[in-house]
Amino acid sequence: MRTFAKTTAAACLLLLASCGRPAVLLIHNGLDGYFISEIYVSDAGASELGEDLQNPDLEPGQTARFEVPAGTYDILAVDSDGGNYSFKGIVLSGDSASISVTESDLDVATRTRRAEQAMNDCRANMRSLSVAEQLYYGQYGGTGTLDELVASGVMGNAADLSCPSDTTGAPYDLRIADDSSFVIRCPASPALGHGSVVDGAASWQ
Repeated sequence: MRTFAKTTAAACLLLLASCGRPAVLLIHNGLDGYFISEIYVSDAGASELGEDLQNPDLEPGQTARFEVPAGTYDILAVDSDGGNYSFKGIVLSGDSASISVTESDLDVATRTRRAEQAMNDCRANMRSLSVAEQLYYGQYGGTGTLDELVASGVMGNAADLSCPSDTTGAPYDLRIADDSSFVIRCPASPALGHGSVVDGAASWQ
């Protein structure tokens, strides 16, 4: 995105004296786990992006301050994973204006991509746990709890795995019906549809 031509707004940033009284724009990174790598300020409705104003990356919890000419702008923030956060028709006057970039502002395409990736990663974790259970059974003649998988050395991180979509970081729900049967369920909301693994058979197949 850094190759886009500069708009009038970007030119004004370099010529504040000739473009009117400057306003203060505050951009706050309210994201969890993502830096804001790029911030573009363009004339409202412009077909091309303005200049990338952000350098260096804005860390979670930090706020960047910019001086821009008074006017109405479209603002685009881009996170370190390429996610876009758009704010349209932002009116900047002589007073300061503050924008907090949060997960709710993420564009639909990136939101969908990340949800699919989280589901794939979650299912990969459940498959790994299923394989560990089969290895454990081969060594001990029965199924094992998460702690037993760890203690036996079959899977040292079994109790540390969690679904990327589950913000609590809870471990996987591993239930043992008897010495030869197990069920692994995603700890996140069932509405996400990540599924489960029963005795080695994945529900999504």
